[in-house]
Amino acid sequence: MIQAALDGFATGLAATADGGPSATSRKNNLRLVPVGLMRQLASYVAVACKGDMMTNLLLSGFPIQKPVRTPIGILPAPQNLTVTHGLLSGELDAKVNPVFGTSTYNWTCTAATAGAVPQTGQSTASSYAFNNLTPGLSYKIAVNAVGTTRPSNWSNPVSQFAV
Repeated sequence: MIQAALDGFATGLAATADGGPSATSRKNNLRLVPVGLMRQLASYVAVACKGDMMTNLLLSGFPIQKPVRTPIGILPAPQNLTVTHGLLSGELDAKVNPVFGTSTYNWTCTAATAGAVPQTGQSTASSYAFNNLTPGLSYKIAVNAVGTTRPSNWSNPVSQFAV
């Protein structure tokens, strides 16, 4: 029964490869059938195992995706920071490769003039837009990632002129 539902989903998925809103809706509806059956099977196995769930799941051939959670620990410094000009004058857009396990990114932007006060910001995304910058000045931008332990080291700074 589950195999028939998976075969029907695979056939329907191939038929909706064109894309578009209606194809996406059909694909999502076709996915509901095998997902519902797998949930029913998982519930049955949980009830039938009577407290020895992991052993019975392994013996039943039910796939275990992540039996043990691995702590993430200290995050690495963000990599591949790029800074581009924004749509308006005095804007710089920064983007970095996402770091797995990050809850927040801390951003800093400092003008290359003596005594400049850095502009800082936080985001949950791996991108940030700095605005109200002085055109013609060079700015250094860096980012770090915050996870469950402590903040990572700062990325290598990138310099860019605001226009």
